[in-house]
Amino acid sequence: MGVVMVRIDSIIPPHEVRDDGKLAALRESMEENGWQGRPLLGVPHPSAVGAFLALTGSHRTAAAQEAGLEEVPLYVAQLGGGIHVHESIHGDSLRNERDNPIEQEDLADYLRPWDPGAAALAEAEAAANAEG
Repeated sequence: MGVVMVRIDSIIPPHEVRDDGKLAALRESMEENGWQGRPLLGVPHPSAVGAFLALTGSHRTAAAQEAGLEEVPLYVAQLGGGIHVHESIHGDSLRNERDNPIEQEDLADYLRPWDPGAAALAEAEAAANAEG
């Protein structure tokens, strides 16, 4: 499907924000410049109609909400090979064929056979997170 513009309130973030300083800096940048850089990476949510589970970008999602952005770019990834969204009261997550959670650092390897573009975005996200 590629990159689409989606309403910010239709995105379920991958996890809670862990760095308030990073969030504040991103929010300030988005208030001044709007969305900059790579899109979020996500998949359609299996039970929330019109919603997406973000696989990357929890800080960018929260900053966009706080900055008042209504829409953000989201790359809709294609899943295959037993990869699925696991729904839980503790938070939804992407799981592999053995129903184990797929960690952020392994995401590109799981996506590459089905969606090389999504894998490239996952790699860029992992590199950005490693840089801090």
